[in-house]
Amino acid sequence: MLIYSQEMKYAAIPFLLILSLLSIATDSTTTNSTTTEIRLSVEEYPPYVTQTKSHNGLLAIIVKEAFQSEGITVVLDFFPGKRAYHLAQRGEYDGSFPWAERPERHHHFYYGEPLIEADDEVFFFNKGTSINWNAKAQDYRSIQGSSIVTILGYNYGEKFQSAEKTQLIDVYRVPDLEQALRILLSKRVDFLISPERVARFSLTSMFPEKSHNIESVLAIDEPKEMDYLIISKKSKQGIYFKDALDRGLQRLKKSGRYQEIIEQFSY
Repeated sequence: MLIYSQEMKYAAIPFLLILSLLSIATDSTTTNSTTTEIRLSVEEYPPYVTQTKSHNGLLAIIVKEAFQSEGITVVLDFFPGKRAYHLAQRGEYDGSFPWAERPERHHHFYYGEPLIEADDEVFFFNKGTSINWNAKAQDYRSIQGSSIVTILGYNYGEKFQSAEKTQLIDVYRVPDLEQALRILLSKRVDFLISPERVARFSLTSMFPEKSHNIESVLAIDEPKEMDYLIISKKSKQGIYFKDALDRGLQRLKKSGRYQEIIEQFSY
């Protein structure tokens, strides 16, 4: 029969206390190591996110400073847009930005406070190309048979997606905006649809000698959408990161720093 004496009981207390303290220390170390860095998959999307500038672009500054105020370092890795999205969706990265809100994305991502109001979606075309288009009606029958280059993985709204699916328009999807602009400038398609500021910035920086040949019209006349940093639901610290970003954004806006960053990129 096992005899458990009073002396043995008290002798065990220091040992159990040491184990408890070690456990707390280990948990603390693990938590700190997983919450002081967030890894984000992004695409080249100037002026919002870019590898060509040390600050990495307008939204990168906002994201970095918001997280920094919460003691979190941001690591950005660049990929084509569709791959950047899916890497975050699979949890290989903690999140991605900038992305508009879409119902299907809520299955895979947490949405917090928006980063910025999204650009207008615009049709770009070469001078001399005629277009009969009403941005409010978005009736793709008015440009039936037209060829449009777009970016892989992007959703340009229900009416565009429907016209693409029913082949009312011929849509060519490519990995990035530079390739899309090259196709448009070579007149291999009729139109390019893209956020206005992004395409204008890329056009004038990549093809300055040809930018004057490109005209544009508003493609979608609807209430403005917002762009977000979406946090993967497969990230172990997903909710923590979402809440930290929200607090950081509120801090930037309250201090006036957010508006200061926006004004630095006014064109």
